[in-house]
Amino acid sequence: MRFLRISELKSDIAAGKIAEADVFKYALACISVITIANAIPYEATKVYPVEWFYAFGTSWLTIWGFRRCFLANGGVAGVGFLPRVFVLGWVMGVRVFLASCLALAVGFVALVAYAIAVNATNDFFENSFVVSAPYLFLLLVELWYWTALCGHIKDVKSSCLS
Repeated sequence: MRFLRISELKSDIAAGKIAEADVFKYALACISVITIANAIPYEATKVYPVEWFYAFGTSWLTIWGFRRCFLANGGVAGVGFLPRVFVLGWVMGVRVFLASCLALAVGFVALVAYAIAVNATNDFFENSFVVSAPYLFLLLVELWYWTALCGHIKDVKSSCLS
């Protein structure tokens, strides 16, 4: 992997000298850095421990899921990894996003209805379960996303072999 010498890298790409395994390494590095940078809590106010747990969890799930997709595509011997992971990933992302929004909306309405029913104070919304539940839900959603995406990539690989 190159870190600074982009002219040599461009020459290798133009000459077709970049193997599928090398493409995976560069893509994994990019996605990992972006995920970790976006997951770190930057609030100036109170940061809950679950936010750090989420940052670690989502970073780990992204790296784990991306690697599983690479292996589902055939690993080093696979072909067309990036087109498959990004094209199928887009459609899976839209599906997961819509389903998650619906689930979060139902959960939010249920939470507000419960808070109204018990005449909750502001302390209720500082409760560790109320604060933690959305983060834990998002980790489960991400696990669902990567698992389903790996299955779809494996299906495409299998259909190409048939």
